[in-house]
Amino acid sequence: MTRDHRNLMDEARQRVQKLLGRPLPEGPDPKEQLYTDELIQDFRERIMGKRDAHYKQYPINRYVWKILKAIGSFNFPAITYDFRDEREISHCECTIEKNIHRECMRKVEKKIRSQLLSGNVEVVKYGLANVLYWGHAEDKLKQAIHLSAFRDKNFDKELREFRKFCIDYNSNPSMLSEPVLRHITKLPQFGISFASKTMMFLDPNNYPVLDSRIANFAKLSRFPPLQDLSMNASGDNITLVRANEDVYEKWSSWCRDTAKAVRSYSRCPPPLKDLRAVDVERAIYQLVGSKKDHLATEQRQKNLLKAQRLLLGPGDPDIP
Repeated sequence: MTRDHRNLMDEARQRVQKLLGRPLPEGPDPKEQLYTDELIQDFRERIMGKRDAHYKQYPINRYVWKILKAIGSFNFPAITYDFRDEREISHCECTIEKNIHRECMRKVEKKIRSQLLSGNVEVVKYGLANVLYWGHAEDKLKQAIHLSAFRDKNFDKELREFRKFCIDYNSNPSMLSEPVLRHITKLPQFGISFASKTMMFLDPNNYPVLDSRIANFAKLSRFPPLQDLSMNASGDNITLVRANEDVYEKWSSWCRDTAKAVRSYSRCPPPLKDLRAVDVERAIYQLVGSKKDHLATEQRQKNLLKAQRLLLGPGDPDIP
């Protein structure tokens, strides 16, 4: 093995180890080695800049089913909060532990969007608070801290500017000359991640979420649209800089193009006929998972490989 090849393999192993959140086995493990080796090889080719479509991409007919299955297992809580009656509202009959159907999340989207587009400034503020409430649904401590900081802040000027942006965007999105996040990140507690969540609720057809889970995975994978994204030193937050607002536009464009390619497929299954940018993002988010997920290492590696392929977009139907 040459020095260059050894260095490439070492770097690839380090990336896979960072994704899995644990040391890789030194010796062969029949239950894991196949997926570990394929992940390492995939990362090695990305580091070298190779673009072997036959090896990397799913053909379109397989891609649509991978997307469908991943979306079907998306299990983020479908909840909002009634700040007047001070109670949580579940928009799904199933529990958080079970799969949450796409329609449950669409109820959440409809509720928060109606608040964001309200003519009442107080209701608009409830809508923004619900973006924070929903986004921190899996961490009640963070949820309480960020909501408290948001509601205690006096930001009437920024709130009026945001309301005007929502009205302008809803009436004619093409008239906006600046990146959309620039109109939201002026609000307290709304960095790149939560500004993207706000855009998702305003227009899920065209705007996905961009958070640290997808950002870290995509950067390790050398995913072109997100390569210029800057993170903080610990990698748990996307830095609030203008360049990242531009990167979000690239990510949104990729999700829109991928959704369009899937919808245009002649044998696209009915549930995906209305696939949106946010649905593509949710499929990848679900597969990337978290180091905290209670999944067997073998299954987590399988999911990461699927997420790698989804990031490449759908390939030609003739790809084996």
